Amino acid sequence: MAIANKNTMLKSVLFMISLSLALAACAETSSGSSTDVAAAKSNTATQQAEVAGNVAGEGMEMPLDGTSVATFDASLALVKQHTNEENYRSLEKAISYLMAFDISVRNDKARLASRLNGMNGYEVVAKYNKDKPTPAKSGPRKAPTDV
Repeated sequence: MAIANKNTMLKSVLFMISLSLALAACAETSSGSSTDVAAAKSNTATQQAEVAGNVAGEGMEMPLDGTSVATFDASLALVKQHTNEENYRSLEKAISYLMAFDISVRNDKARLASRLNGMNGYEVVAKYNKDKPTPAKSGPRKAPTDV
């Protein structure tokens, strides 16, 4: 039950960040004065800082938003902020591997983002470990026999 609450909260956080970014983009393209645009940017940055500060838990548990490449990159940035370097490097390694070797992705980041949509960092790393081929096993080497 606690995991469901965390996932719901994380989805809400990611939605708020996406909404803030969209509002910032609209504010930049509006015909308002430059002070209005500056105020909107300041408010958006403050909201993003508050949202990021309210995120509880470990970053690798946050679901990735793969609805677009931009939201995917934003969710990865959020995960990076709340994850230690070793875990984040394992996530980056898994994403790089899937990008290069997953046949359904074909080196297209948008396809990869849509395939990983909703998965958390641990699930992505597990997928990488599952899809990664195991090295061929060879039996013990026998010593040559004298004839």
